[in-house]
Amino acid sequence: MKRSLGTLAGEPGSVTGMKKTISGLIIMAVLLIGGISSGEDLSPEATVHKYFNAIKNHQFEEAYDYVSQGMRGDRTREKWAEDWRKIFEGGEVVILEFSVSAANIVGDKATVRVSNRSSCLLDRKTNPKGVVEHEIDYLIKEKGVWKIDRTDVLAEE
Repeated sequence: MKRSLGTLAGEPGSVTGMKKTISGLIIMAVLLIGGISSGEDLSPEATVHKYFNAIKNHQFEEAYDYVSQGMRGDRTREKWAEDWRKIFEGGEVVILEFSVSAANIVGDKATVRVSNRSSCLLDRKTNPKGVVEHEIDYLIKEKGVWKIDRTDVLAEE
């Protein structure tokens, strides 16, 4: 048995039924895309991973979404991204690799340990393989979404 789009909408062959179906599909797509991009379901580890991945790829506008209001201060997305772009481009900073450990979550706060290997213009001549840095990222929930609020560098190798 063949079914038209109108039949699926409950009004066989009608333009109104097709409009309802298309409207429903558009609403579902908007909700799906909004849910994916809002970051509401990201774990603390996933938040840190996405942040480092964005920074590694110089996608500073995207990285902005993963830091808290306290870390952003009064800077707009564009200004925050511009500041980080200047640091990375000016120092020729390259994040070569990173790893994120399991989070320790207590209520609306979490910590995540990160190790990353990076290099910059100053290090390349003396250490071409880069420097390994260990840090702890402190996250908080803002409006139900995990955000990086502070970073403590523990050691460099």
